[in-house]
Amino acid sequence: MEKKEIGLILENQREYFLSGKTLEISRRLETLKKLRRVIPDYTPYNRLKEGIIKLVMR
Repeated sequence: MEKKEIGLILENQREYFLSGKTLEISRRLETLKKLRRVIPDYTPYNRLKEGIIKLVMR
């Protein structure tokens, strides 16, 4: 990835954060559920996965 691409991604993330969408609980839960699906079942990730599942299932 080139420096220009990284800068563009960073700027997009800043705009998204400043939009306030990250404050919505429903958006946070949706993001955590997506993250849970993409974390592989490898041993080093099991504790992280278990923690995320606990957060989502509250």
